[in-house]
Amino acid sequence: VAKQMPVYENEEELEEAIQTLNGVAPLVFAGEVRSLHEKLARVSQGQGFVLMGGDCAESFKEFHVNHVRDNFRVIMQMALVMTFG
Repeated sequence: VAKQMPVYENEEELEEAIQTLNGVAPLVFAGEVRSLHEKLARVSQGQGFVLMGGDCAESFKEFHVNHVRDNFRVIMQMALVMTFG
C-alpha cells in the first residue's frame, strides 16, 4: 500500500475522474515504456544515472499548469547542472 496517497474527500468525483481517464488515450506508449526499461537496466549496471524529481502525491486541486511548469523547470535546471557543471 502506498504511504503517501492523497486523501480524496469526494469518492464520487474520484470515481468519475478514474472513469474519464480510463476512456482516453494513454500518455505514454508501449515503445516508450520499453525504451525506459532498457535505459533503467543500463543504469542498474552502472552505465548511467537517473535524475528524479517532482511531487510524490498531489491532489487534483494542486494540479495546475503553473505547478507542472515550475516543477519541470527545476528538473531541467538540475539536469543542466549535472550535464555541464
